[in-house]
Amino acid sequence: MRRLLERAGTVLALLFGLQVAWFERLFVFFTLLNGMGIVTGLAQPYLRGDDPEIVSASTHQPQVWCQLALLGGGLLIACIRSNRILFAARKAWPIILFILLAPLSIAWSMQPMLTLRRSGLLLGSAVIALYLGERYTIEQFARLLARTMAVMMAAVIGFYFFAPAYVIDPAHEGAWKGLSSQKNAFGEYMAMAVVLFLVVRFRRCDWLRVPLLGCAVVLLYLSHSATALVVCAVTIVIYPLLRLTQMGRKHTIPVCIVGFLVLLQALLFLPRNINPLLAMLGRDATLTGRTGVWEYVAPAIARAPYLGYGYAAFWQGLKGSSLDIMIVNKWLVPTAHNGYLDLCLSFGALGVIALLLVLFLLLGRAFRFAKYEPVQTAFWPLSFLCLFLLQNLGESLLLYGNELSFMVFLTMFTSLALHRTREPVTVRFYSGGPIARKQPASSYPAEA
Repeated sequence: MRRLLERAGTVLALLFGLQVAWFERLFVFFTLLNGMGIVTGLAQPYLRGDDPEIVSASTHQPQVWCQLALLGGGLLIACIRSNRILFAARKAWPIILFILLAPLSIAWSMQPMLTLRRSGLLLGSAVIALYLGERYTIEQFARLLARTMAVMMAAVIGFYFFAPAYVIDPAHEGAWKGLSSQKNAFGEYMAMAVVLFLVVRFRRCDWLRVPLLGCAVVLLYLSHSATALVVCAVTIVIYPLLRLTQMGRKHTIPVCIVGFLVLLQALLFLPRNINPLLAMLGRDATLTGRTGVWEYVAPAIARAPYLGYGYAAFWQGLKGSSLDIMIVNKWLVPTAHNGYLDLCLSFGALGVIALLLVLFLLLGRAFRFAKYEPVQTAFWPLSFLCLFLLQNLGESLLLYGNELSFMVFLTMFTSLALHRTREPVTVRFYSGGPIARKQPASSYPAEA
């Protein structure tokens, strides 16, 4: 199979010749934009959050054709770079096992055909993420993602002046949904943009980061997404603590003590003042109805605790158990609005164990990357993981193959699995004095 892919890649490379480079750049750019839901936002600008179509398990034609085109482009590039992608898959085997739970769950799924269809989309997205993680370093991909965010923000501002109906969320007065499907998704991407422009450095015109950061903050506020606002604020507060990874013990211990005292004060302050804080964000104690949904999702998880209901099989729109939850809560809810609960609905305890394994390895590699890499982008993996894990408390972003955050999550795991971090400085004492030796700078493996 591998030899067949390599031969197909050689033939395709000869056919396309020098055009592969620009095709590759366009493919990556449109893949990232599609992950932000631009196709749905442009094709259905008046789609409301309370529209029955938003919770339907059926697929939308424009999104299907766009996804098929991107998967076709991904297959083409996968053939050209098959040896490298297979190498990346071997290095990133834990995330591959995590993804393979989706097609395996067809065996016990409530809706085998629905699970089969969505598993195919997830596997295709995983191949694209393997390619991105193999093709670009952490720093290169962060810059590429930052440029894409800048284009997205410029397009949103342009549409606001010439076609505001595409930008304003019709279901929430005054809220912006950008070119995404709804305001919470737009807020999620703008929160990612804020963190990106804080930690990424541009090789040219680095001064542009300041106005772009300001623009991202304003758009995040205009989205009126409380989840994105809170998660972004928490990530920015935690960011200075992440820099402790590059400090010595002399500075780390005092800062940790101060951080612990601040956290203790916050834990004492929040329970007594949670309602006023939620009121400031325009929310109530139910988190816009989420707690009511979680209350009825928990018994559903208890009925299938070990293997779940199959990948994406529980939420069937206006039928089955999902309809019962909608009727009780009087809300057309498409997901549990919690990535970890949806993971349990899909795979049960098996999925939780697989996710913990992936996170354990990913966090270890991210901390090591931040400790030994001198570039400013060294803190991007930890910052994104903080953002991603917190966002899944209020939104369902896990195992959504065509969603930008999960695509970045897969890409980051692959890049860190391939990255060879440099070793810390070792000092050996000889008669002539101390000699400091460093390992070579980090690099990617040579072509197989």
